Amino acid sequence: MDRDNSALIRRYNSNIRLSGRFFIFFGLWSVIRTIIMFTMNSNIKSAAFADAEIDEGDELLFSVILIIVFAVIFMFIMGFHLFVGICAIRYSRGKSKNPVFLILAAINIVIVLICLPLNLDTTYYGIASVVASTVVDLTMVFLLFDMIWSAIKVRRLNRAAKE
Repeated sequence: MDRDNSALIRRYNSNIRLSGRFFIFFGLWSVIRTIIMFTMNSNIKSAAFADAEIDEGDELLFSVILIIVFAVIFMFIMGFHLFVGICAIRYSRGKSKNPVFLILAAINIVIVLICLPLNLDTTYYGIASVVASTVVDLTMVFLLFDMIWSAIKVRRLNRAAKE
């Protein structure tokens, strides 16, 4: 393997490793952002209680059930981000060649791009919040695309070096 290919492989592996780390941080941020949105916006809380038609006596029970449901969803989101991020880091170090994280990253790109127009609703949040959320989502799409692209390039360069 010549020096140029070796340097490219190191660079692409570094991109994969950094993308994996930042994807984990994006998962943490998405959980924190959701908690902030629900706790700081009284319109959402009152709409949730109004839509559920809960009696005053059952508000505490409803709140506990809501917290448990959100906790399970947050654990799933963090587990997904941790799985993809850790697999990307292991892949970049050569400890794993399982491309499942790339498929999950591609699925996540599609989901984020499909849900992006839904985030543009400014009914409950101000325009600044919507713009910030959109920028973060687009940054995550770019990060995942770079991860996939770098993994493809590493695979091609490794194949070329073996031939």
